[in-house]
Amino acid sequence: MLSFGDRFVALCFFLVLLLTVIISLRVFLVHSETKDTTQVSLLSEQKSKSAKMMFREERKEMMLAARGGGVEDRRKEMARRLEAQHKAAKAAAKVEEERKLAELRKYSESEIQMLARIIVAEAEDQSYQGKVAVGGVEW
Repeated sequence: MLSFGDRFVALCFFLVLLLTVIISLRVFLVHSETKDTTQVSLLSEQKSKSAKMMFREERKEMMLAARGGGVEDRRKEMARRLEAQHKAAKAAAKVEEERKLAELRKYSESEIQMLARIIVAEAEDQSYQGKVAVGGVEW
């Protein structure tokens, strides 16, 4: 039979364990509520943006119709939009290329040469894709 002191220590340990579980559950619930709230706000923001875009499109169509814009005006507008999208895609590609070049610049020429030699030694008989795969392995 356990003494009173041993039972008291076991009871205290059990209470501490129970409190830890309760606090952990509370933190988890608060975190999940925050996550849900964030997802809901992001979803409502996306809906708001899409509604704004639809409103803009409808307004443009109404303006074209009010000006007596026919099929030719719509074609010109579509061509202008496509050109703007093309320019934006080119700019994004250029930014990505500059980012990759900047990433390469952080390595010295000797480090790049050493990596190239290692890749050739490891994957000399492999295709280009195999060499890229060997070079892409991170430690």
